Amino acid sequence: MEKRWIRLWLQIWDSKWVQKPFTYLDAWLWLCSNANWKDGVVNWENQIINVKRGEILTSQMKLAKTWGWSQKKVRGWLQRATKFSDITYRTSSKWTKISICKYEGWNSMGQTQDLQKNNRGLTEDDNSRSIEVKEVKNNTLSVSKKPETDSRVKRLLSLFGEEFKKRFNVTYPASFGKEGKLLKDALALYDWKVKSFMDAFWLEFVDNGNDVLGKRRPTIGVFYSKIPELIVLYEDSQQKKYEYEKEDMEWVKH
Repeated sequence: MEKRWIRLWLQIWDSKWVQKPFTYLDAWLWLCSNANWKDGVVNWENQIINVKRGEILTSQMKLAKTWGWSQKKVRGWLQRATKFSDITYRTSSKWTKISICKYEGWNSMGQTQDLQKNNRGLTEDDNSRSIEVKEVKNNTLSVSKKPETDSRVKRLLSLFGEEFKKRFNVTYPASFGKEGKLLKDALALYDWKVKSFMDAFWLEFVDNGNDVLGKRRPTIGVFYSKIPELIVLYEDSQQKKYEYEKEDMEWVKH
């Protein structure tokens, strides 16, 4: 089989085409696409845990919710994937850390190697149809990653500032250096889900009765520290959305 690859947009998991329960292939692709693409740290219930490139920190309960499986089935799948040398994993009483065994080998083929080939937008197999960088930029499909990341960070800083001013009627003293780095790290781990996390942060931790946060005027640092809790809220909302849609489908059938 030819060694070809595609880029997979992470928000595909929010698509209507993704059905629960997941298949084994769905679960495998979900793990691969949600694994860290660079080394980082995660604040898990006030415990700082190092998570390397190709690893994902989660829990079997969260995987069961996300995949629409029982925890017993999740455990069985993890054991089977370990037997096939696709993953390794270790668990504690609170979390499960999963490592994709061949992540570095095949994922770098689709990211690093592609960008190193003269910054062209196509694979090695498509060299005869490659597009010059200036042509790609004219169509707003720049292959440069840094400006895109910086613009997203600025956008998130702006959104945070807008919500801050609505509530406290003062301008948020944003720091692109320190706070920008936090948002950049969050984007690297969770992509544009950070926007959903930020919306939930204002609603759940500021507007809905958390007086301490409201009086203290929350910062982006506080928001970043709450992301593990916001992930749980986000996944719960996605599960409820799935359940509502399922109920609607059952109602239509009857």
